[in-house]
Amino acid sequence: MVWKKGNKPWNTGKKISIKTRRKISLTQKEAIKNGRIPNRKGKHHSEETKRKLSKSVKGFKHTEESRIKISKSQIGVKFSEEHKLKLREARIKYIKKTSIDGRVSPKIGKFEKQIIDNIEKALNVKFIRQYQVCGYFLDGYNPLLNIVVEVNEYHHFDRISLVKSKKDETRKKNIIKELGCKWIDIDISRQLFCKLENLLKR
Repeated sequence: MVWKKGNKPWNTGKKISIKTRRKISLTQKEAIKNGRIPNRKGKHHSEETKRKLSKSVKGFKHTEESRIKISKSQIGVKFSEEHKLKLREARIKYIKKTSIDGRVSPKIGKFEKQIIDNIEKALNVKFIRQYQVCGYFLDGYNPLLNIVVEVNEYHHFDRISLVKSKKDETRKKNIIKELGCKWIDIDISRQLFCKLENLLKR
């Protein structure tokens, strides 16, 4: 059969049952075991192949229709915390590899530095800025006291309910579990943010 561009595969839009998926999986495993299909598990592409693959997709852009389909396919998909951690760490690793100086520079809040500077002066302690743990970056961390300081500016909160986002709460939970640390939240509301901004402009 000769494949023609524009032809739709016979199984487009058809859903494969769990029973059929299991059959396909078992058939493929048997084929790999008997040597009918090469086992690629644990094997990696050569640098030359990687370059060819990279070159082939360079400049490629999804159509608007394709983007909508991809977006819809991701609705309701939930990743485990372990998988999320792997994604965060992979992203940091990629940024380090592709950046000019090999460093990762996370976004720092407008008043984060000044606030933590003042805490350091008042308590006579030092905090490590942007300390990395579990694929996250902490605003300030003191390993001796095992204390985390997080400055939560208004964008960390829901605009209507003014409740902190679930992402932030999950992040906090994961970090405390990993470090067994004490946690200090410094919440800056939209109103307070505007007041501080006006003071700086004077």
